[in-house]
Amino acid sequence: MKKTFFFLLSLLILISACSDEEGEVVTIADETVVGAWKVSSITGDMQVISYIGEDSLLLDADLETENIDLILDLKEDHTFTSSGGFDMVITMDVLGQTTTQTTPTENVFGQGTWQLDAGSKRLILNDGSIENSLNIKQMTTNSMQGTYDYVDTDLTMTHQLSFDMEFSK
Repeated sequence: MKKTFFFLLSLLILISACSDEEGEVVTIADETVVGAWKVSSITGDMQVISYIGEDSLLLDADLETENIDLILDLKEDHTFTSSGGFDMVITMDVLGQTTTQTTPTENVFGQGTWQLDAGSKRLILNDGSIENSLNIKQMTTNSMQGTYDYVDTDLTMTHQLSFDMEFSK
């Protein structure tokens, strides 16, 4: 009995002495989001609305990613840059046929200014022509998870993408 107690006590001390690789949960604030964030995971959904005259066609697609090498660098002066990219694997059902297409992306976020709405946990990125946001779900000292929404509209089509993204410092 005594040996079991000391074994359990030793195990407890050993576990509590190990560092927490995920980091401590932190308050979402300017000083906690500043830094170079490497994207480690991206999954999502996409809708494409195609306008044909007065009619429209809605296509839903699933997004997966490969070869992720994307960095978002949020600077103290509220500017940002990004580098790298990933391959977007899009699978959609069109008129009963499943189609899969791989599209490489580069510099997805671009560069510009950022602001944080800490109350709503939104990181707003503005590259000068378009404004998108990352809705932060959880943040620690060295990781951040959120949903990034992107909308692009031209004369014939609207793309709406919603990515669940994970970042690490």
